[in-house]
Amino acid sequence: MSLVAVASSAIESAPAAGAEVRQIVIGGIVISIWMTIMLVLGLRHRAGATDLLDRADAAVERRTKLPGWAVLPYGIAVIALAIAGVGFVWDVSLHLDAGRDPGPFANPSHYMLIVGVVLFVTAGWLAIVMPKGRSAGPAAVRIARDWYAPAGGVAMLACGTLALTGFAADDVWHRLFGQDVTLWGPTHLMMITGGLLVLFSSFVLMREGMRTKRAPRTREEKRAAVASGEAKSPVALLSTALLLGGALTGLTIAYQQEFSYGFPQFRLLFHPILIAFSAGLVLTAARTLYGRGGALIACGGALLINVILTLLVTYGFGQLTLHFPLYVAAALLVEFAALVALPRGRYWFAALSAVLIGTIGTLAEFGWSHVWMPLPWPAHILPAAVAAAVAAAGCGAVLGTFFGTTLTAQPDSSVLGRKAAWAPIGAIAVFTVLIAVLIPQHSPAGLTATVKLTEASSSPVRTVNATVAYSDKTFGDNADWIQGFAWQGDGLAINAPLKRVSPGVWSTTKPLPVDGTWKAALRVHRGNVMGAVPVYMPADAALKLPELPASAQFTRAVVMDRKMMQRERRTDVPGYLFAIGSSIVALMTVLLVLLLGWCLLRVARGGPLKPAVARDEAGQRIEDDGLAAGTT
Repeated sequence: MSLVAVASSAIESAPAAGAEVRQIVIGGIVISIWMTIMLVLGLRHRAGATDLLDRADAAVERRTKLPGWAVLPYGIAVIALAIAGVGFVWDVSLHLDAGRDPGPFANPSHYMLIVGVVLFVTAGWLAIVMPKGRSAGPAAVRIARDWYAPAGGVAMLACGTLALTGFAADDVWHRLFGQDVTLWGPTHLMMITGGLLVLFSSFVLMREGMRTKRAPRTREEKRAAVASGEAKSPVALLSTALLLGGALTGLTIAYQQEFSYGFPQFRLLFHPILIAFSAGLVLTAARTLYGRGGALIACGGALLINVILTLLVTYGFGQLTLHFPLYVAAALLVEFAALVALPRGRYWFAALSAVLIGTIGTLAEFGWSHVWMPLPWPAHILPAAVAAAVAAAGCGAVLGTFFGTTLTAQPDSSVLGRKAAWAPIGAIAVFTVLIAVLIPQHSPAGLTATVKLTEASSSPVRTVNATVAYSDKTFGDNADWIQGFAWQGDGLAINAPLKRVSPGVWSTTKPLPVDGTWKAALRVHRGNVMGAVPVYMPADAALKLPELPASAQFTRAVVMDRKMMQRERRTDVPGYLFAIGSSIVALMTVLLVLLLGWCLLRVARGGPLKPAVARDEAGQRIEDDGLAAGTT
């Protein structure tokens, strides 16, 4: 029996609001034992009662010529991200195909997620306990009288803790509000965003470790390294591609997976926005960090990782095919923007990159969506998509440029002054407002649909073709998507567009299964209106819901799309409680991002104080963009 079939057979008994207490206790004990071991090891190391971490630090430093307190946690974080990333894409596809979990340990992908998240915290903890005295360097944060921790390690531990806290909060959330079966659930975003920020924290930690061993290279030294080929050896190229590509892939799978599988619960306009933001952030950072070709290297790494993930999920796990954006046009555009605008200044580069990514890059992804994506973008969304994508790419490019230039700047560079943080803070604020404005959606008031079903097959599962006539004959016209789909049954989820038969009348292009644990519906999305007509819903003992049968003909109201897809959500909880919980999660995330930015600036400045600003003989300030040599 396939993994999907096993999970599907258990859906009747799967809990609808929180896991069994016994499983939570067992999981909590196992995690607590590991964390206690790490806690005791770290404190004994600080007290000088064990030299295990000292020997590990020395061994790593002998091999890498870099401090072990930076390299070892960095390596653990990269391994954790690989494990958690594979588990994450497996988990999302499994939920689409099979439904909610019978329990936290009944889903095999959860083991990978738990291991990854626990290793996030482990990496951060080791980073802050391993260095002794002032060996962590001038940017270290004082924890106790003689305890100085790397700033990058502090950020990594905080990010990992958010991800781990998300696991515990997720069960509490389900008990309060039911299971919000969506990638963008608040506690899901805690785990996702916390894990993703661990990756960016690891870059900061490694840079901090490098600067304790040698001063930042001057422009002349960087040019010499580029000219000699030292900076672009095959091994360096591959490792750089995997790391930068991993960052781009991380942003893609973190927030775009519902679009990648063809079952988003939010408006289609989010897809070009998320692609543009991801491209703006990672590709500009890659270009400023690595120099010429950096954006292309990141893009190449992302393509390689995405192809591997797609093959693994589709053929290795036997789940729904994972699709992904191309990013090639965006990478070429960022390289062009660097040649044209980077000599004028870093934010000129960011601005031009944003405009090019948001316009030409969006048009390129529009074409790619018709080649590969499960939900092709209709032409009528392009004006709004381009406008929103330019804004999103601008926010991402400002953050990416800030990240790249800060990591490569000299400690006394003018880009590290007291006003250095205002541009990225503004970018975060603008992007937050953009997302908040687009999230609200509603169902069409008073709309009904008459559905006629014709039998397609009865063995082994009953399947039907459907014809739907909406009471408003214009409802399906100019839709962002209009589709028939079936999910969470004994097999791979089905997604197929409806075809127009006559004004207001549409028919399915693929038979829909309406038997067993399958759920089947017809969805229409137009602007901020998202409505659905359930065709068949199985009885659910945990929810105490009867079966919604697939009769030969019926007339039903068009309901809120999200209400139907998140059938497990409780309806007896005041909406303001959900809003308060979501706001708390959002605030924690913003504070974590600000902490990471603070640590980044602290490391770049070489300590907590404002760097001296270079001035010429006349006393005029010398502008220094802080960019690596060879970046233009």
